[in-house]
Amino acid sequence: MNARFALSLPLADAALLGPLRSWPAVEVCRVDNSIWLRAASLQAEQWEYCRRLPGADRYEVLEDGQLLPAGKLVPRGVLPAGPWEPLAAWLRVELPPADTSLAAAPQMALKLVRSSEPRATSWLLTDMDGWRRYVDMAPQTRLARWTFAADALGAVIIRGTPLPPLRGTQYVEANGIGVPAGWTWSPAVDAAVVRAALRLEPGACALWQADGAWQRIVADDWVQATRSAVRLTAEEQHHGS
Repeated sequence: MNARFALSLPLADAALLGPLRSWPAVEVCRVDNSIWLRAASLQAEQWEYCRRLPGADRYEVLEDGQLLPAGKLVPRGVLPAGPWEPLAAWLRVELPPADTSLAAAPQMALKLVRSSEPRATSWLLTDMDGWRRYVDMAPQTRLARWTFAADALGAVIIRGTPLPPLRGTQYVEANGIGVPAGWTWSPAVDAAVVRAALRLEPGACALWQADGAWQRIVADDWVQATRSAVRLTAEEQHHGS
């Protein structure tokens, strides 16, 4: 293969490569604690995804195998000899269980840090008792703005804008990932990269806590807010407790 593009990143961040599985002619090899990719060419959106990967080094591969770092004029090192294999074969698909249990964040460089940038909130984590009392009094036209998901312990996450005036923790959402207001992830990467790192299937969301734990919410967990739906969910929580 006459590789023209190469990329390396730490082995611990291999989960970030998940969206690349469908890219044809991408090969991978492992060298100690690093992962290397090579490809004859990349489309514009593929290159943009690689450009946003945290901790990755990108290169043009010269005819003699030397590596020219992106944006540099002087080669540095050579492409590893391999063995190389197709990325789709090397990176097996292993989706986590589709439930809403808390889990530790994947082992990678991403973490939450304080942010002073004002951002609009669209999720609210609160308790079912307060949510049910509010819904009993709110007009249906207002309820139509929101969907909600609940766990078995009495917590509920409400999604929509503007949020109801209830006590709780407000979240900023991007591409299905919610982080507490006043926090952001570091390094500052695109939300698509975070989804790949968390291995979220289409339609699933992640509720990321400040302490690093995160909660998976699958598409079927979201329910349109109506009095009957909230009342039924509250009863199910009560019987399950």
